[in-house]
Amino acid sequence: MNNLQKPLHHLQTEQSLLASLMSIEDSFNKISEIICEDDFSFEQHRLIFRAIKVVYEQGHPVDNVTVHDQLERSKTLHSAGGDSCIAVIMDVGISTLFNFEYNAERI
Repeated sequence: MNNLQKPLHHLQTEQSLLASLMSIEDSFNKISEIICEDDFSFEQHRLIFRAIKVVYEQGHPVDNVTVHDQLERSKTLHSAGGDSCIAVIMDVGISTLFNFEYNAERI
């Protein structure tokens, strides 16, 4: 199934979870045993999740800037949606930030 055929709720759920992980301190720690990179339906989201994980494992704060920088360092920024990818996720996912554990289980 390509990205155009996947249900909209998958897109929104994944965006919401990623926005939460970049906004709520220690949220990655709370969901790291619930979900992994391969659980994401969209390749761009897998790449962003991987970047979040790397930033977290390096002991740095996870936010939109550090994740963007990690995507650049790993040369996956373009594949993840380019410079605007993080901004779009933060804009779309902001309304459901605190449902991150529920959204992790839904993915």
